[in-house]
Amino acid sequence: MAGVLRTSVTNSDYAVDFDSPGPNSRPGATEELGPAGVLVLTELLWSPADQPVSWRPEPPGSSTTRGSNNRWNEDHQNPGWVFRERRVCLGSECVHVIEWHGPQATSADVAQAQGMASSVSLDEAWSDPTR
Repeated sequence: MAGVLRTSVTNSDYAVDFDSPGPNSRPGATEELGPAGVLVLTELLWSPADQPVSWRPEPPGSSTTRGSNNRWNEDHQNPGWVFRERRVCLGSECVHVIEWHGPQATSADVAQAQGMASSVSLDEAWSDPTR
């Protein structure tokens, strides 16, 4: 069992939840976001899920490293949609940053999403303020 902490940015009125269409997970993206939809999704997974999420990179003083984007992949659940992912890490702690867009997304919207995705950086220490 793993916990998931997500945040997203999109060019439409769309809220991501576990039942939502998503990159290569659930169909219905065009109906939910429109064919020009663009989404940047950042996810942190942790385990065990029943423990508070916290962020303690090793070694202390690490700097953010950004993996390179993988290639654009077809979304087999949402024809015409494509996605790619990269890992952004601080020491051994990493988040996944996913770019996803529809077949009619403008090059300007895709470029803006790419800029947001590439700007993700990580704080040196963090813990869940709700726990």
